[in-house]
Amino acid sequence: MSNKLITIITVVYNAVDMIEETIDSIIQHDSSFFEYIIIDGGSNDGTVEIIKRYLDKISIFVSEPDKGIYDAMNKGIKYSSGNFIAFINCGDKLLHLPVQQLIQHPTPIINCFPVKLSTGFILNPFNNWTLKIRNTLPHQGCFYKRTDGLKYDISYKVFADFDLNQNIYKNKSLINVFNGPLVAFHDTTGISNDKKYSQEIFKVVKQNFGLFYQLISWLYFKKQGVLKRLKNLIS
Repeated sequence: MSNKLITIITVVYNAVDMIEETIDSIIQHDSSFFEYIIIDGGSNDGTVEIIKRYLDKISIFVSEPDKGIYDAMNKGIKYSSGNFIAFINCGDKLLHLPVQQLIQHPTPIINCFPVKLSTGFILNPFNNWTLKIRNTLPHQGCFYKRTDGLKYDISYKVFADFDLNQNIYKNKSLINVFNGPLVAFHDTTGISNDKKYSQEIFKVVKQNFGLFYQLISWLYFKKQGVLKRLKNLIS
C-alpha cells in the first residue's frame, strides 16, 4: 500500500445504529489523501454486516475481540501507513480534512483543530500549561504524526488519549493548534463522558505531573461543576 498523507481509524463494537453515519462522513472526502482503517471488536449485532457494504472504500478491516477501545486503537496504529493518524470513532463524524495545513506543517507530533460537540459547543484546542490539568486538545481534532512511540496506555479505560497528549506535552514535542477549520463532530453520549470514569482524569494527572497538579485539576473540575449547577438554577 502506498503511503497516504493521513490514516483515518474508526474503532467500533456493537454499534449497528451509528456506524454507517460515521463511515459515510469519512468516505465522502477525497480518498487520494487518506487510507481508512476500521477495527471492530468482534461485533455480533449487525455492525459487521453494515461495514462489509463499504469494503471497497475501506483500506483495512479487522473484526476480532480486543481488550477495549485503546487496545483497538493501538491495533489500528500498527496497521497504519499514513504520515498522520486521526481517530474518528463510531458515533463521531469527519467534517473536513485539513490537507493543506498538514502539508504545510509536517513536523509537529500533533496538529490539532477545533471540534464540534453534539451539544452544539465548539472545542477550540489550546497548547499551554493548562494541558497539565485538563485535556485542551480534543481527540477527534488531533492529527498525530505516525511515530514508533505513538501508543495508548491500555490500563486507562477512557482517558488514555489525555494521557498520550500529556506525555507528548511533557516531552516538549512540537504541538500545533489551529483556530480552523472545524474538522470533526464528537458525540458526547459515549463512554468518555460517563461520570463514573471521571476519577481517571485525576489518576492521569497524578501519574504525569504529580500531586500538586492533581489537586489543581480537582479544584478546576469542582469549580466547573459548581458553575454549571448555578447556571442551571438561574435558567
